[in-house]
Amino acid sequence: MTTVGLDLAREVGPGGRTLQQRPAAAPRPDPASERRASALSLAVAAAVIGVLAAPLLFTENGFASDFTNLAWLSSVQSATVTHGLIPSFFINTTGTSPLPAGYAYPYPQTGLFDPVYAFYGGPLLANVGYLSVALGHHVIAAFVLVSLLAFAAAYRGVYWCARLAGCRRVVSHAAAITFVASAYYLTDLYGRSDWLEFVAVSALPLFAASLAAILWQPKVRASSLAWLYVTAVFLGGSHNTTLLWGSIFLALVAAILLASRAVPLPARRRVLLFAVVAFLGVGLNGWAILPALAYASHTYFVHAESVIGTPFMDTFTHLFDPLRMVPRESTTPALYVQVVDWMLAWALVAGAVLCAVRGSRLERRLFVAFCTLSGLCLFYLLNRQIWQVMPHLLWTIQNPFLLGTYFTLSVCALLIAVGSSSALRNPRARRRVAIGALVGCAAVTLALGAWQALVPNDRQPIESYVNRYDALTGVNTLPKSWYAVLDWVDQQLPVVAVDPNRFVTLPAAVVDAHGDGIDTLMNTPAGPAPIGINVVAVPDLITLGGDLRVIGRTSSGYLAVTRAAAVTGPARLIVGTARSKPILLGRLWTALSAAGALLGTAAFAVRARRRQRVTAAAGIG
Repeated sequence: MTTVGLDLAREVGPGGRTLQQRPAAAPRPDPASERRASALSLAVAAAVIGVLAAPLLFTENGFASDFTNLAWLSSVQSATVTHGLIPSFFINTTGTSPLPAGYAYPYPQTGLFDPVYAFYGGPLLANVGYLSVALGHHVIAAFVLVSLLAFAAAYRGVYWCARLAGCRRVVSHAAAITFVASAYYLTDLYGRSDWLEFVAVSALPLFAASLAAILWQPKVRASSLAWLYVTAVFLGGSHNTTLLWGSIFLALVAAILLASRAVPLPARRRVLLFAVVAFLGVGLNGWAILPALAYASHTYFVHAESVIGTPFMDTFTHLFDPLRMVPRESTTPALYVQVVDWMLAWALVAGAVLCAVRGSRLERRLFVAFCTLSGLCLFYLLNRQIWQVMPHLLWTIQNPFLLGTYFTLSVCALLIAVGSSSALRNPRARRRVAIGALVGCAAVTLALGAWQALVPNDRQPIESYVNRYDALTGVNTLPKSWYAVLDWVDQQLPVVAVDPNRFVTLPAAVVDAHGDGIDTLMNTPAGPAPIGINVVAVPDLITLGGDLRVIGRTSSGYLAVTRAAAVTGPARLIVGTARSKPILLGRLWTALSAAGALLGTAAFAVRARRRQRVTAAAGIG
């Protein structure tokens, strides 16, 4: 395997040593040996993922409420794209959603044209919908398959980053285990079941590795471009908070590598190539990204957002508990947020001995820099008050313990920096002691992760499903675990008082099969007074026509309308997706990105084929 050393400008051999450091008489590993080593690495990764993903594969548990909520949303998109390939922005329901204890929303009802997909993971849920159609409308199977791919992406991404930095395979596996077995990473899937965040943070390391390969490897490989494109798709279409904070984190890591001169400035052509591929990947989600950027600031959810402190969680003793536990005060039973203290301890001790004492100036700089990055993440984890003076945009983190992901990634970066140091490779006795301790710490971390994933939780939330399949209640019936009701009401509309006797409830059946249109006659109360209809107040995303016009929103978050003219008898109601500039430009971006990706793939394949022919011709000649 050709990798890039810690300075990411030197080619290194499969063992992790630079070619300059390899003794002249040392034979190169034969291909069979490399294949055996790769097969063993694949087996180790599969075994780790198999253990940690066992509850997904071998149970029907619905875990926490968001797992089944998002599975249901995927089923709705599956039905939507079946009736038209373009995904919809909306869900359409008419029932009342019972709120779990501890939630206090001003809008307790659900309704028609609730624009969940426009602001909350619409592209990823649409992709799961497409996949489920391809699998014969098996939504849960598609949901589980994407979850397994997320596990694999996380493991592969961290492992690849370590190999690019020149780490040996054992160190690379330890770094990957550090991430996928970390407490908060597993909590994202099982405890909180914030599945969108789980998929996004899983894609982040693979995005970083493919980016580094494109910017600094001697040759650009088709696999690197493919992984960059795929991860850009997932990062751009899954979880906005991860997209924001992940970009900040990667920018800090890049700044550390460039400032310490561990890597050279990348060639302009490579930067341009990255920008084009990332633009195309993110652009595949443009149909939802541009409307979200344009209209999210108008919604209730964004205005209500704040950083919530959890004093019983955000303490040093709790975060650094060497085992894993959940405080009794937690309303989420399986909310494990402990940091990877075992791996951090190894990195600090080994780094202090190997880098700070025996390492080169570059290795010492990197050790100090990544220690500082870890300390910065820890500072914001432990200090709730500091968030009050942070920019409002960063409040999307919502809870400080969500930074556990980036603290874990910073520990992985520190571990990779130490693991790739020349002092760890020489002399042999010191290396054996350090590697033995690393394997021990990784084994403890994996054991804790397996315990967290496999041990049944006897305090499962009441709203969760024991059988995840029970959540698929139909496209117009909310699952019992649903709680995010009318988060996206437009706050710019004035509140209009509507007499309860002048409120009209339309059945979900009046919405077309694609879920984004109504053309019906409705019996409306007579007179010019305001009328309420159970269409969610989001005029940015819909157009309302016929015999009615919008005058505001009710106190419950629905549209308040009045007759556009003196019409007697039933009034015609026409509702459809708006054709505003953000929506049209977003769809155009998606179409151009898809076409650009296909053309780029074809051009790359043709170019590679031509090179093979030239090489073959030169060999014959």
